[in-house]
Amino acid sequence: MKLLLSTSNEDKTHELKSLLEPLGHTVYTLKDYGLKIRVEAKGITFFQNALLKAQAVSKVVDIPVLGDESGLVVPALNGEPGVYSARYAGEIHNNVANIQLLLRKMENITDREAYMQTVLVLMYPDGQYYYGEGSARGSITRSRRGFNGFGYEACFIRRNSKRLLPRRPLSKSNRSAIVCRRSTICSEKSTKTLAR
Repeated sequence: MKLLLSTSNEDKTHELKSLLEPLGHTVYTLKDYGLKIRVEAKGITFFQNALLKAQAVSKVVDIPVLGDESGLVVPALNGEPGVYSARYAGEIHNNVANIQLLLRKMENITDREAYMQTVLVLMYPDGQYYYGEGSARGSITRSRRGFNGFGYEACFIRRNSKRLLPRRPLSKSNRSAIVCRRSTICSEKSTKTLAR
């Protein structure tokens, strides 16, 4: 299948291509199509934002579009930062400020459970769409550790892992996000959809 990613985020693009291309899909970017589309994520759920992203790009192209929305959810903070993960501290994509705010809010909280959530929406030119979701569970550390990841990787330890993901000398990709996206893409619903 040929599909277009509805994101200009290079890290997300790299991750999604690394997951989809081995499955036989031809993956295009907004840059490949000469598009500069910035979608304001106004939804209150990951699904709503992923759908908004897919719809915005689908209006101007004639191939399936894949929208992605991901973030960190901390139950002890009533789901924060959630859909506001990228702009938790106000400025969008300021990872250091986001982590500092998160750790400050959790300073006196003993329940450190958290999970990374991803929702993917695949929209066809006729407006029909399908979606899948996945998550990677873990916990929040007491302090920032490591500087190789992006997002919340420097304070998130995935379940059954003794090490912080950013310390692994692989790349600067967000390994927990990859786990989320892989589980989303490999879900039964997503597999059937991508096989169309």
